Amino acid sequence: MKNHVLNQIEGSESGRFKNAVRFINEKTMLIYCMNHKLDIFDVIIDIEDLPRIVERYSSIYVNDKGYAYGNVRKANRKEQLHRFIIGGTKEGYVCHHRNGISLDNRKSNLNEISFADNLRAARKSNAKSGFRNVYTSRNGKFQVRVTMNGKTKNFGTYPTAEEANEIAIVKRKEMYGNLEGGDVVCY
Repeated sequence: MKNHVLNQIEGSESGRFKNAVRFINEKTMLIYCMNHKLDIFDVIIDIEDLPRIVERYSSIYVNDKGYAYGNVRKANRKEQLHRFIIGGTKEGYVCHHRNGISLDNRKSNLNEISFADNLRAARKSNAKSGFRNVYTSRNGKFQVRVTMNGKTKNFGTYPTAEEANEIAIVKRKEMYGNLEGGDVVCY
């Protein structure tokens, strides 16, 4: 399988593919990419997707937000790699990385979800506590608040931010299901 894939890269009728690749196992491989600062990144893909990627793109790079983009051959434009791999998305939907790692572009890690669900699944924390959905209350304790569909639910106050974070994780899983962001798992 590896030799077959490498022959397809080297013998591509479209021209030379500029990124180096490395096989991880019989199903997974890495494409080495750079950003404009010349930092090096590993983009994870399924081996079966490489021939399509090589045929469509002259090179892959990582943008400032940490997403892999491909330079489309003879078209002078770029595309998000994860959207190409899943075959595009319907109106009002986006391509979501299940494990939250934007450079993990294996099909098993990508799914099409609504824009609202994707915002809900985003890993961000604006709270001063440093934890998502954990806020400092006036009495110095830490309050857990989770919002879904525009409605905020309170889940009590806790003496430490760490305890409140444990509750927040459980409540997000209950409310959001698989969109919570999940544990980070790499190849």
